[in-house]
Amino acid sequence: MPISNTLSILIAMIIAHVLADFSLQSNCIAKRKSKNNLPAHFIHAAIQALLIYLVTMQWSAWYITLPYIFITHFIIDYFKNRYVTNHKIWWFILDQATHLLLIGLLWYILFKPTELVGCFKAYALQNSTSILVILLAYLLLFVPCSILIGMITSQWTPQPNEDEDSITTESLYRGGRWIGYLERFLIVTAILMSVPEMIGWLLAAKSIFRFGELNRSKDIQKTEYVLIGTLCSFSISIAIGYFTKFILMHS
Repeated sequence: MPISNTLSILIAMIIAHVLADFSLQSNCIAKRKSKNNLPAHFIHAAIQALLIYLVTMQWSAWYITLPYIFITHFIIDYFKNRYVTNHKIWWFILDQATHLLLIGLLWYILFKPTELVGCFKAYALQNSTSILVILLAYLLLFVPCSILIGMITSQWTPQPNEDEDSITTESLYRGGRWIGYLERFLIVTAILMSVPEMIGWLLAAKSIFRFGELNRSKDIQKTEYVLIGTLCSFSISIAIGYFTKFILMHS
């Protein structure tokens, strides 16, 4: 089978999974699954298996596809709902990643795309330097940059104002850290995709929401502290982005 057709089937299998796991799963089934209702788990797993079987179009391999998807999906969902009480985003990502990994394994078993796997390996080896440079750039954006910015701005950390209402000034838990992570991720992505104007829009959006709030609190020290942190974050991100792009262009 041609590479393009094999890859198209894999994408179709993932689409079938997304449809069955989200669009075609009713609220009633979802609520019953959360209470570990076995019939609800059976129905959901059966829909998953049937949809994926249909898109693979490997009719003679029904004895592989149907039980494989049904059993693996049932086990994952059942144990997730039984033992995971705090349905945080990390569990959601792990759940979906496991489903996709098993779908990919089934695709490999059914179609044995050795030629396609060979192409991926050749691409990875040929572009290993570029892949590692991009990976390093994005890794630097998160915790290392946060530590560096914290060290730079530590000398200007404002003292808490006892006169301010603690309810109105309380921020989200680690909200500032995640804002920094996301803004640096978007800045470097914009530079690598050659869309630098996105940085201006990002800075304008942050200014409207963040500095408007600080202006209302009339806290000059806090305003200047946030401004220094923001400009440091943007400057470091821009430097990492363009340095990464320079290496990619000359590697």
